[in-house]
Amino acid sequence: MLVDVRPEDRLTQTARVLPALRGSGTVSTAAVSTTAVSTTAVPTGPSVVAPLSTPPVPLDLEDRDPRPPRDPDRTGVAVRDGVRLPYAVHGAEHTRTVVLLPTWTILPARVWKLQVPALARHARVVTFEGRGGAAGDRPAGTAAYRRTEFAEDTVAVMDAAGVDHALLVGFSMGAPWAVRAAAGHPDRVDALLLIAGSGTGVSSPGRALPFDARPAGGQGWDLYNRPVWLVGGW
Repeated sequence: MLVDVRPEDRLTQTARVLPALRGSGTVSTAAVSTTAVSTTAVPTGPSVVAPLSTPPVPLDLEDRDPRPPRDPDRTGVAVRDGVRLPYAVHGAEHTRTVVLLPTWTILPARVWKLQVPALARHARVVTFEGRGGAAGDRPAGTAAYRRTEFAEDTVAVMDAAGVDHALLVGFSMGAPWAVRAAAGHPDRVDALLLIAGSGTGVSSPGRALPFDARPAGGQGWDLYNRPVWLVGGW
């Protein structure tokens, strides 16, 4: 989903889908296209997805090599409310900026290692280590990990990196964090690219058990709890 969060009518904050980008100063949906997968079920005819201009990077599912495929142009550390947030800037020669948000508290920024080199050929790319990860600080208490904290951390990193405004990319938990950053700072966010968003804050009325309760069998939302996550049973 690619959504403009800088609408002309600031009172209604109406979102609209961005037009195609190249040459218009916005972001091209073609930038997130991938090669089509051929199957016998696909009808013959012209491809609706443009092929990549360069061969795709082989995907190392086990990530045996922790080294990034591209070294950052510069690194730094943003500090917000005493929490250190290491960041890296790639493609510093560009002015258009893309910020790749953390995807979860337990995952490092190198989860984006295959995307950074391609994006940095066209834009300045900023990644950062979210609170709770191994490379940054891990403040105590659940309140330190509210969605609003990650949203404000994103803006703090932009400030430290000298970024006035950017397109925010949120994958998984990063999607609702990006939405909150845009809602709180619409003048700092050009657009949102949300991928497989989770944890949107939508209530789950079907959940019958508390999160810490051990289910006796259980189906649906009863399996969304701490004991099942720790010992299995999905």
